Amino acid sequence: MLSNIWLMAGIFVASWVSGMTGLAFPTIATPLFLLLFSPLETVALTAACSLTGQIVSMLLLRRRVAYALRWQLVISGLFGVPLGVSLLSIVSVHEFGMIAGSFIALASLWWLFRPSIHAGDGHPAVEILVGLAGGLSGGLIGLSAPLPTIWCAARGLSKERQRAVLQPFILIVQLTSGVLLWRHGTLDRTVVDTYLSLSGSVVAGTALGACVFRAVSTESFMRVTLGLTAASGIALMLR
Repeated sequence: MLSNIWLMAGIFVASWVSGMTGLAFPTIATPLFLLLFSPLETVALTAACSLTGQIVSMLLLRRRVAYALRWQLVISGLFGVPLGVSLLSIVSVHEFGMIAGSFIALASLWWLFRPSIHAGDGHPAVEILVGLAGGLSGGLIGLSAPLPTIWCAARGLSKERQRAVLQPFILIVQLTSGVLLWRHGTLDRTVVDTYLSLSGSVVAGTALGACVFRAVSTESFMRVTLGLTAASGIALMLR
């Protein structure tokens, strides 16, 4: 019972951060899920909860954010997801922890310190590779956003424009990942019941985050959250 309460609280915080930024849900949620579930179940729950949060925040912010599909990014991402899911089915819990932990730690540290990278408009081939890598990591560990986020920042996009590009990409990748995991038989009763029990936390946290988007400064809150997330990623690596 206590573990369920802590999980709901953690998912609420992850959804709150995601509602404010459009990002970071998997970096917070994945370590929490992995404490209680297998890698396959972890990615399935991350995909389902993240997909729900993205839909809620996009509906709430549709008049503030001009969402756009970057087809090169999305289509290449769709090619990466099946490969990631295939790899997920053969990795051990230890290997998954090492891969997910290192990815979470590096992504959180990058978001925390935001080094200056300038790449201009970039080459279309780079966008294709970024989308492919995002789809691969989305299918393998449930984290599709970090590399595309770095790519957007390197192109000098504002936070609003980044959100406009990244949220549709994340939504499509997570939806594809969820469908493939369902076909693999991963969405069993345990996963479905857990998702249903957490859906209220996801919707409430996302709605709260979306409501304060642009209204308050989230810098200090994000620094604390991402610092803790980086620590959880390192802990996953050392399990």
